[in-house]
Amino acid sequence: MTENNTLLTGQEREDYIKAHFTPETVIPETLAIEAPTTDAYEMWYDGKDEDTQALIDEISDRTSHITEESEYDEFIEELDSEGITTAGEFEDRFEGEFDYGYELLGWVEEMIDSSGYLENVPDFIKNHISYEEIWQCELRYDYSTIDLNGRIYLFRN
Repeated sequence: MTENNTLLTGQEREDYIKAHFTPETVIPETLAIEAPTTDAYEMWYDGKDEDTQALIDEISDRTSHITEESEYDEFIEELDSEGITTAGEFEDRFEGEFDYGYELLGWVEEMIDSSGYLENVPDFIKNHISYEEIWQCELRYDYSTIDLNGRIYLFRN
């Protein structure tokens, strides 16, 4: 701090900022970029009927890798081919969003473990269970999948 500077704190500092730094001095209007009145997503969303909007909202709440309008449209088309046309049907049948390997097999392991099937099985046997084979040979027939953008979306049949 030099002799010509004064340290302002508290209300005195706030008053000085208000008096000397208006929004026009921080970003002059000539440099300000005007925000668009509506964005593409909003226009796309508003163009959908109420049921489709509810389905989009449910997809948005329950997935994390579907983000673009075209991805929603493609996913909704795939859902329709699986007989899922409403937010309620999506909510009832959706199990999860997984990568092709570890996440899906982790879900299989968790589902089997939480079902109690392995309750009395010793660890030395549990450690050698092939969850991939359980998925491929048994469980996959009870579920439908949609592949989109390198992810698997799993639904109960």
